[in-house]
Amino acid sequence: SFEDLFSAYTGNSYSSYTGGSVSSGWDYGSNTGKLDTGVDKAAREKYTDIRGGGKDSVTVMIYMCGTDLESQSGMATSDLQEMANATIGSDVNVLVYTGGCTRWRNSIVSSSVNQIYKVESGGLKRIDDDAGSVSMTKPATLAGFIDFCADNYPASRNMLILWDHGGGSISGFGYDQKYKSSG
Repeated sequence: SFEDLFSAYTGNSYSSYTGGSVSSGWDYGSNTGKLDTGVDKAAREKYTDIRGGGKDSVTVMIYMCGTDLESQSGMATSDLQEMANATIGSDVNVLVYTGGCTRWRNSIVSSSVNQIYKVESGGLKRIDDDAGSVSMTKPATLAGFIDFCADNYPASRNMLILWDHGGGSISGFGYDQKYKSSG
């Protein structure tokens, strides 16, 4: 039973939480409803300049390393289609760097070279046909994309989305199908 497995794994007895006591070691004290919003004195200054009043501009950078998520399942293509169907305001730039995949499941994105697209309401506009044939797991490739966006699409707010497999602190981010030995 679940109770036996729980007890064997944790060394504690299991009881469902019904307001009674639970012997798992967790403290179910009352919630004070107060959130500590303080910032540690050692924290760096914020990079984001939120202006408000409709004066903000936003650049969203999507670093899309297709890998087997795309070549086997077409997940990147599905996400690109979803982005293309979105309504995007004039003060928002959405840029997508593509690569890391041996086979894209659409007729637009190249599997030979990395490319950069701008997502616009109703479609994708290719703004760099050939961003080189380089590994997407190299820090310089990501840094180059970020620099490109900062130079060509400056904004008061910037966001970066890393699209691919993620292994957390153990194995990191990304896997490039075309450059398997690049780490």
